[in-house]
Amino acid sequence: MIETSVQKEQTSFRVTTAASNSIKVFKLLTQLIVSPGLNISEFERIKGETLDYLKEQFPREDQEELGKAALDLAIYGKGHPYAHPVAGLSADVQTITHEEAVAFYKKYFTQKRIIVAAAGRVTDELKRAMLELEAALPAGDSSSTKIPPAPVNKGISVTIVEGPFDGTGVHLGHALPINRRDERFAQLVLAANGFGKHRSFVGRLMHVVREVRGLNYGTYSYVEDFPYGGRLLTEPLQVARQIQAFTVWGRPTPHENGCFLTRQIFRELQSLKTQGLTTEEFTRTKSHLQGALPILGSPLERRLGYAVDSVFYGTPSNYLAELVTRLSRASNEAVKNTIQKYIDTDNLHLVLVTKNAEALKVRLKEKECTIQYAPGIDKSESIKTEDREIAAFPIAIKEERIRIVRSDQLF
Repeated sequence: MIETSVQKEQTSFRVTTAASNSIKVFKLLTQLIVSPGLNISEFERIKGETLDYLKEQFPREDQEELGKAALDLAIYGKGHPYAHPVAGLSADVQTITHEEAVAFYKKYFTQKRIIVAAAGRVTDELKRAMLELEAALPAGDSSSTKIPPAPVNKGISVTIVEGPFDGTGVHLGHALPINRRDERFAQLVLAANGFGKHRSFVGRLMHVVREVRGLNYGTYSYVEDFPYGGRLLTEPLQVARQIQAFTVWGRPTPHENGCFLTRQIFRELQSLKTQGLTTEEFTRTKSHLQGALPILGSPLERRLGYAVDSVFYGTPSNYLAELVTRLSRASNEAVKNTIQKYIDTDNLHLVLVTKNAEALKVRLKEKECTIQYAPGIDKSESIKTEDREIAAFPIAIKEERIRIVRSDQLF
């Protein structure tokens, strides 16, 4: 089966096959890329399905990805190439024509933009077929697109997305001025994993939010885009972006604890900013990454995927090995300095996805919002004391920076 993936800056076609079938399969892949059908009836079918997804499914059934898309909109601003779901905006999809889709294909599926890659048993015949695929495309006039920077944000902006959801999700973050090409980015990777590694108890947030308080399934932090995190355990490939963002994702909690979860995340983030990782967190995370990263890239298809992404970023082809080397040189003091330089707790965007936006807005403005444990749950005195501190933790939110929008009107 040929897998396809469309993201903000990369479209990829992937297939894994037995070496004995490689030429036959690659010819099918070549036909798909060089001579796609682009049938008008298929175009209209896909257009209709996309509109249904954007108008009905996405705003009502995918709370977590909706929150991430809303955070992208908040960070990058309306009109930015990142400020919409991959499927597009419903108004744009509604008006797009078959001719425009064909013109898009002709403009961007070119020799200067395509990367043809293979791994495993690569014969001379397959190499020739790869070169022939590239040669069959038009030359094109550019190898990349310049992505504009995120607009400058002062203070904390709040977007409350209201929809038919069973819990309240929390998303916050801001754009970063560096990506994995920068030597210091490895230190941000370590910091994000130590603070909130995806789907893992290595991170601090999983311990204090889920393990100690049972507020949600997980709370994670990132310095690179991580779409479909609710379904994936490991980072996806071919989702590269020129501009990355530091983000925190708090998975849905019962509505009565939405405000408390928000304050807890802000409190932990402030601690990370001022104090960095503890010595134990730094040592544990560094050791974990040095052991886990080589395994992450061990499957053949993932090694190939990282190599393709390295072309995009202009980094060494074995990015994971380079990352391990950079991490080996990192000290906790250096990581702390990088956190303080690149993570901004005063100027960021907060997105809350909930059922009753006005009620949550009122709670955010109150001096305290206490945690509500399930009946019969009791905590130690130290946890109760910390809960009271979290409940009263101040967030500098101004009334004029709060925006409420219905989920079905967002995109």
